[in-house]
Amino acid sequence: FYDMKIWFFTLLFVAGYMNLFAQSESESAAEEDIYTEEESYKLYFIEPSLSLHIPQGRFARNIADEVFLGFSLAALTQAKADAPLFLGAEFQYAQLDSYFSSWDGFFDNGDLAEFDSNVNSSYIGLALITRYYLPFPTQILQPYVEGSLGGRYMYSYQTTTSFFDGFEEDATSTFEQSDFNVFYGAAFGFQVLMADNTFLNIKTRYSIGQSASYDVVRENVGAIEDAIAAFETKQSPVNFIKVDIGITQIF
Repeated sequence: FYDMKIWFFTLLFVAGYMNLFAQSESESAAEEDIYTEEESYKLYFIEPSLSLHIPQGRFARNIADEVFLGFSLAALTQAKADAPLFLGAEFQYAQLDSYFSSWDGFFDNGDLAEFDSNVNSSYIGLALITRYYLPFPTQILQPYVEGSLGGRYMYSYQTTTSFFDGFEEDATSTFEQSDFNVFYGAAFGFQVLMADNTFLNIKTRYSIGQSASYDVVRENVGAIEDAIAAFETKQSPVNFIKVDIGITQIF
């Protein structure tokens, strides 16, 4: 059943993007509406946003924090002039969990050393998005619905830094764990006019992801040195509610 839903969303996006490339580049002037002023032309959006993630289901039980933060950057183009349909892509990043530790040790030559270790468990994602503006906008408020389909890379990354007499001597970075999953989702959002060609953009999306492995800080972490020892690997479907607050810049 899950694979059938993935295929459905895939076909939806293929159909949408085939429609985009099938449009003629030359468009005649049209009546004035919320998408145009005096003449008909395609619009382009750039949307940076801060993101609040609220884990759901088994994913929520595995994440210690009730919410975690991230950001996204989307770019969309109008399917054709005057149309309420927009197509584009969105880059996503968020940090699931992190841990920092420090300890005293020795360099290979026997000198006293100080070590800092920091591990971040995060994800990066890329999604195709299809947005449709609902047919009851005003000059100030423009509501829309949106679908998304993409892939997400989940990983933990450790940086260890050594110091001698307060000065940094060396730093190493390694990927400790990684996994990939496919996700899809649906969203409702609205834009509020702030200035010419600039809107406040608020969007809430329910994102459903395949099962994936990811690192989280274990409960009751005792005295440790290397920060990666504070983590354990969990696995579950990666489902969450994602609230984006940002701006839409129109070109």
